[in-house]
Amino acid sequence: MISAARYSLYQWNGVEQFEDADFIGLENYARALFGGTDEATKSAFTTAYAEPFQAAFTHTIGILVLSILIQAPLGLLIALVLNRRFPGRSAVRVTLFAPYVLSEVIAGTMWLIIFDPNGVATALMNAVGLEPPAGGWLEDQTWGFWVVFFIITWKYIGLAVILFLAGLSGVPQELQDAAAIDGASWWQTQWRINIPLIGPTIRIWVFLSLIGSIQALRHGLGPQPGRHHRSVLDHRDVHDADRLLPQ
Repeated sequence: MISAARYSLYQWNGVEQFEDADFIGLENYARALFGGTDEATKSAFTTAYAEPFQAAFTHTIGILVLSILIQAPLGLLIALVLNRRFPGRSAVRVTLFAPYVLSEVIAGTMWLIIFDPNGVATALMNAVGLEPPAGGWLEDQTWGFWVVFFIITWKYIGLAVILFLAGLSGVPQELQDAAAIDGASWWQTQWRINIPLIGPTIRIWVFLSLIGSIQALRHGLGPQPGRHHRSVLDHRDVHDADRLLPQ
């Protein structure tokens, strides 16, 4: 982290000797945020760096917030339901966890086919009389973001459920039996006993979700820069623009 902060203060292509790099202070940050301080190049840097960075940063924050507000409560609710005994419980658990162990390449290809403009998602929308996005699911600015978040939730909700189930397995059954004898409903037992006792597990999931939302390269499924994840933008800038080649 300290080295990254140091490198950010220099104009360096990552290949040549760092000792030969020019110190430019906070200019890299200025370029990313508002195009830089040089009026001669500000317009070009705004288009090339500032606008894509701001869009990717907004996308990243949106994914992060939704992961906490939607994925965590949804995973916890599913885990509480699956913590009860019922026929087929093991099969449901396996089905939920299967997407997490599925290869990223296979999962990405599958969903790209489903959300193709002529794919299954479009056919289902037409079948129920709804109008699919005119420009395509991943090309539309609004639909694209929610499609990506849906895929992320489908892929990782199983991990949340497994973590919460592991935490629930450590809750003493005697406490739940005592609550039932005292007349507590199922929801009261969850709210007053199970959820507070798995607080450390919930905090671990939130921490993992925050890290995953910031670092995950796989979020940028759409071709439009407005839906790029921050890490996808970094990957694109480095490799597509050949910024690691000596200048």
